[in-house]
Amino acid sequence: MGFNLYCAIARCDHDAQAEEIAAAARAQLTFTRARVFRAPFLGVLAGYDHYKQHEAWERAPASFGFADEDEAHERILEGIERQLPSLSRAFPAVRFACVEVDCFGGVCHYDGSVFENGEQRFRLPQSSADGHQILFAQMGLPDLPAHFAPFARGFLDGAPPPDEIRRGIEGAVRGVVHDFSTAGLRLLLDGNQTAWRTQLVGETLILTCGADDLVISANPRGRELALDGRSHLAPAPAKAQLDALFAAGLEELECELELFDRSGKSIHRWPARVR
Repeated sequence: MGFNLYCAIARCDHDAQAEEIAAAARAQLTFTRARVFRAPFLGVLAGYDHYKQHEAWERAPASFGFADEDEAHERILEGIERQLPSLSRAFPAVRFACVEVDCFGGVCHYDGSVFENGEQRFRLPQSSADGHQILFAQMGLPDLPAHFAPFARGFLDGAPPPDEIRRGIEGAVRGVVHDFSTAGLRLLLDGNQTAWRTQLVGETLILTCGADDLVISANPRGRELALDGRSHLAPAPAKAQLDALFAAGLEELECELELFDRSGKSIHRWPARVR
């Protein structure tokens, strides 16, 4: 099975910058999903499978609203490279790489370019097996190995890269939302512009806060949504983030939510709303 990815990558200096760039990438780079990663360096990857997206356009071109095939090609197959100058101008001290990953039968080739402050600083002359390493070197990372963990199937869906160092789990989150859907919950939280990011994967809604500091999945169970998550934060900051989540949307619903520490002791419970 092949693997294709069209993405932008930024090298970041600290978590706050990474989160800011990830949010900007989601807003400015069409079709992309974005995620912060920590190995082999702190950075952001925002991308999508451009070939699958183009196939979706071919099946239902009217749903995309493009004027013609040329516009579809530019927006889907070249969109990130065309939009990166604008994004990079917003972060003039950061170098961004536009990378196209094409793998089949275990053999991968990489093509792309590097942008800084709105200008293209470098472009690979051709696709090659070490193209990504050449691009990373242009970003000030000359000694990275050939394997780059975030170039993995499922990474943008929330799966950890195969060799990413796992952060310690400090606690757990459990709860339930009554008489509500994942689509409705996503619409509510996104509409209230919370610090939590939402992503719908199949029937599961994934809620993520910070640099994956708190991750909660909402799964349909009949007329309810079962909430199940993990925390990489100490109890006090975890409670603060969940307070904000509850105030930003969950308190409007018939919902229970509970935070536990890593020993299983209950730290706080947010009660159901009385109707």
